[in-house]
Amino acid sequence: MKLKIENLTQAHCDMLDEIWSFVTQDEFLSWYENLDDQAQTQADTLMRLLAYETMEVNIKNFDQAKQLLKKFQL
Repeated sequence: MKLKIENLTQAHCDMLDEIWSFVTQDEFLSWYENLDDQAQTQADTLMRLLAYETMEVNIKNFDQAKQLLKKFQL
């Protein structure tokens, strides 16, 4: 799955690179808890953008589901 988020600043990209570098949730939480309020807000926003983009990628491919549902329509 390939995600694409447009109009990010270099600071956003750097933060996303750091987020993706964590292997465990504990590593992420330790890093996150040590951010100041503004950086936490930025991290929250980026995580939401990732979630939305992931949903959008998954939603675009409903062709198989539609075909399968047609088989069971009465």
